[in-house]
Amino acid sequence: MGDTEEAKPETFDEDNEGPKESGGPSLLVYYNAISRLVMAGLLICAGAYTNPALFSKTPPGDFTYCAVFFIAGTSIFVTVTSIDLMGTKGNGFIAAINSSLYVIAACSLLFGSIFFYPGVNTTAHPIGQYAYIVGTLVVCFAVLWVS
Repeated sequence: MGDTEEAKPETFDEDNEGPKESGGPSLLVYYNAISRLVMAGLLICAGAYTNPALFSKTPPGDFTYCAVFFIAGTSIFVTVTSIDLMGTKGNGFIAAINSSLYVIAACSLLFGSIFFYPGVNTTAHPIGQYAYIVGTLVVCFAVLWVS
């Protein structure tokens, strides 16, 4: 009298490190996707706050809320790109370099966002703008390099 139960094929996780507990994606995949949606909402709000006609309660030229939304959005960008970088393990050198470029760009954008906050940049140099230019160029390079 042997087992009458059929053997079920094992499913493996994305990193091929062993069997998954369940057949679906890991919780980190959902966290990463939801974080990107929140990040997009924060960055849209940041951009909307640059238009005083949309938010008449803020005095013209006061970009405090804009800077706060940019800081929050780019902080999430640093987090999700770091998660992506950790996920490149086993995908090759090119994938790791590309993800590293996104992390560098995200850090540059976060640095620039912090310098947009009123009162942080006490110098005459537009440090935030320079950081944003660098971050944007690195993102463009990362997108175009792999495609």
